[in-house]
Amino acid sequence: MNESDNKELIKIILKELESMGILKKKSDSFKATESILYSYPAIKESIKQRNQQISDLKKYGIPKKSKSITVMSENKVQIEENDLLDVTIKNIKKSIIKTKVVLNYIDKVLAKYSADSYYEIFRLKYFEKKTIDEIAEYYEKDVSTINRNKKRLINDLKVYLMPNDIITDILGY
Repeated sequence: MNESDNKELIKIILKELESMGILKKKSDSFKATESILYSYPAIKESIKQRNQQISDLKKYGIPKKSKSITVMSENKVQIEENDLLDVTIKNIKKSIIKTKVVLNYIDKVLAKYSADSYYEIFRLKYFEKKTIDEIAEYYEKDVSTINRNKKRLINDLKVYLMPNDIITDILGY
């Protein structure tokens, strides 16, 4: 057997162990946490966009559809245009409130790290999309130091943002 055959055999064995439940596939809570942080500015911006949508709906109403189309609610009762406008605005407001709750939670969790000397990594890397090299320049530190501290911060933060994944990883279910 050559090295290529050995690698292929190892892959097959690992897949079989996973399918038998002996080897658990590790969740990717680290990447999911990073994804949340990368999305944070856009999620925050989406609140402004939805507020603008509410303003536009109040000013212009709901765009008209063909008269041959009848709007029906879940219980098949025809909804008047003003009622539809109110329901639409109410639903958008609900979604804004949900988004604000999530953002407030993230803000509170991030605030726990404000005393950490590498706290600015969150802002620089995820909100301003700076490279690791740029962050290393900012801190006047080596790239490996920045990577190590970024990993430490994210691994700690993921416990707050992805607690179910962490429990699953620890307990294996």
